This record gives sequence, structure tokens and C-alpha cells, in this order.
Amino acid sequence: MRAFIAHLRLPFNYVLMPLFVWGAYLSGGQIGANFWIGLLSFHLFVYGGTNMFNSYYDQDEGPIGGLENPSKVGRDLFWSSIGLKFIGLLLALNLNGTFVACYLAFCVYSVVYSHPAIRMKRRPLGSAVLVFFGQGIVGGVAGWAATDLPVRRLLESPLPWGLIGGALMTSGMYPLTQVYQIEEDRNRDDLTLARWFGPKRVFVYIGVMLALGVSGVSYAFWQLGSRPQCAVFAAYFAGVLLVLVGLRGKLTQLSTVDTYRRVMTLFYVNATVILSLLAAAIATA
Repeated sequence: MRAFIAHLRLPFNYVLMPLFVWGAYLSGGQIGANFWIGLLSFHLFVYGGTNMFNSYYDQDEGPIGGLENPSKVGRDLFWSSIGLKFIGLLLALNLNGTFVACYLAFCVYSVVYSHPAIRMKRRPLGSAVLVFFGQGIVGGVAGWAATDLPVRRLLESPLPWGLIGGALMTSGMYPLTQVYQIEEDRNRDDLTLARWFGPKRVFVYIGVMLALGVSGVSYAFWQLGSRPQCAVFAAYFAGVLLVLVGLRGKLTQLSTVDTYRRVMTLFYVNATVILSLLAAAIATA
């Protein structure tokens, strides 16, 4: 049971929550019961099941996102991952067809990303595109769909820029989960973005993607009238870019565990700041 709970990686699921809430904010729709059902189905069941699925095939020995000391896992974790996704699907079926499509798309994404037969994780460009669409776009659209508004409205400006901005931020932060796993990924022959660019050059990619993403999100905040949140958001992430510059300079001096702890602390603070800004924006809309 302890291993089951640990490999849900609930702290890491919290890191992914702002994307879902961002989609709901962009919709301008009501945060009702369906939103909370959708949030639960994604952040406990499909994300938890995806984490377990990934852990089963990776067999990590060092830190992974949201778990500093992963335990050995067996076949039971694989079946647990399938069971969780199925339970989440039953919840998702209480919502609309768009939300169900997002849920199923993420299930497919998790298999394509991790399963040895395909394993896009070992293809740097392929994994980058997959994360942008599979996690970034789908995660945001799922949040939108959970408010029960027609998804076609996402084409109305500035909403596409906000959705794309959120996906670019997701893509930019994604390689940070790899900088402390380079040796393990090398042993598995996974050519991740961090391995492909190198542990220091990958920060250039992170910085560019994050800057583009923050620009898109800030533009949407501004155009939708959440201007105080826009100002705080932009200023905060300017500080994040400086933190990343500092982390890049210290990589050679930090142990794997120290790097992991700094990265995860940044993720947790980011998630808390963004969720707080979104809560304020939704409350005052």
C-alpha cells in the first residue's frame, strides 16, 4: 500500500494542476460540480495511473518527479495503473464528450510516452512535441471542457494564445525533470531532451520556451481583464528565469539529490503562485 500511494506521486500531480485550472479560467465558465469531478479524474486517477505506468517501465533507482526515493516496483503497479485510469474514466463519463476525449487522449499519450514498443521518451524532438500537445494542449482543453462550455469558443482571441502559452510553459519546464536523471536515462538508452542538449545547454531551451509561454499567458491575462494578476505573473516568472540561470551555473557543484530538491521546490512554488493568481482572477471575474 505504501508503494502504491508513493507512486501516485500526488505532489507532482499538484504541479500539473495549474494547467487544468488555467483552461477553466480561459473558458470564463462556472466552476461547478463538473469542474471538481474533472479535476479529480485527471489529477488523481489519470495522472496517478500515468505515473505508475511510467514507474513500472522505467524501474527508476534515483529521484523522479515528486518522489525522491522510488521503491522497487512489480507487475502489480502496472495493473494498478490500468485500474486507476479505468476508475477515472467512469468519473469522466459524467462530463461531456470533449472532456472524455481529453481523458482518453491522455491515456493514449501515457502509453506512447512510456511503453517500450513506442517510448517517445527516448526521442528528444518527438517527446517535446508529444508533451506540448499531449500534456499542454490536452490538459488545458480538459480544464475548459470541465466548465461545460463549447470548445469551439477556444478559437476566439485571445484564448488560443493563452492555451498555447500554457502548453509552451509546460514544454519549457518539462526538461527540468530530466536534468537529475541523465545517468539513469543514459543507462536505459533514453535520449531525453536534457541528454540531447546537455545538462547546461538544455537551460537555453527551457528559457526560450518559458519566455514564449509566459508571454502568451500574460497576453491572455491582460486581454481578459485580469491585469493585476498579469503584472504579478510576469514579474514572478522574470524572477524564475533568474533562478534558472543560477541553477544552471551550480549544476556541476550539486549532487543528484540536491538538484532534484531545487527543481521540485521551484515546481511547487510555481504551482502555488499560479493557482493563487488564478483563484483571485476567477473570484473577481
